[in-house]
Amino acid sequence: KQAKALPDPVAARAVALVWGLAQAAELKEAVELLAGQLAKSVPEGKQIRIAVTDLPDLQGVTSDLGRYIAERLASRMIQSGKFRATERRRLAQVLGELKFGMSDLVDPAKAKQLGKIAGVEALVVGSLSDRWRSKLGRRHPFLFAAPLPLAVAFFLLYVPPSGLSRLE
Repeated sequence: KQAKALPDPVAARAVALVWGLAQAAELKEAVELLAGQLAKSVPEGKQIRIAVTDLPDLQGVTSDLGRYIAERLASRMIQSGKFRATERRRLAQVLGELKFGMSDLVDPAKAKQLGKIAGVEALVVGSLSDRWRSKLGRRHPFLFAAPLPLAVAFFLLYVPPSGLSRLE
């Protein structure tokens, strides 16, 4: 008996799911590594009060992924026993009162002012970016590859294969 091949859409979803799970495992490991490195930097017997900000992308937009990574990082840092965290809502409230944006936290004087008001000794700030590298640059391969699947998608949108109609 021959093994039955998966239909193309199911196979594509399975590949996407496996790739997504691999990326999630890599992300989890990276957060664990970062939390461990930060914990090692704290002297033994000392506990530091921290505030972890949401992590926006390079355009300044905070996604669910940026919030998730910040939350996971804060949790792992607290679990190390070397950190105490301030409430993220409290940090957002102080940022709003001072009319600070995320970009203002790069300025050491403003970060120090925020730290004093929020009652923290250290701020964990950052942004999300991809790590793609190629000879053509970071974004060009995607720009060159995008037109073909986009053209196929538009074609299939307006000329669906027969048998996909619910009316038949």
